[in-house]
Amino acid sequence: GYTTYTCTAGDGGTMVSNYTDPDPNNHTGLVTDNAVPATCTATGLTEGSHCEACGTVLVAQQEVPALDHDWQVTSSTNATLTA
Repeated sequence: GYTTYTCTAGDGGTMVSNYTDPDPNNHTGLVTDNAVPATCTATGLTEGSHCEACGTVLVAQQEVPALDHDWQVTSSTNATLTA
């Protein structure tokens, strides 16, 4: 939603200025900001949302710390007398 303000002055109410502000209590067009999963090398983000009409953040995304490395054995070699 929006609120329009009009300033009038002088005899007969001559319009001096007119502007529109978003109504902070009436957001329309809710947009979901998708979560971004963290990896072992990069931080992630939680899901959030904002108003499509005015861009106001309704649910702020929070940073998720990068994950620890999860090492997996992918190959191995048996020891010998020389190696």
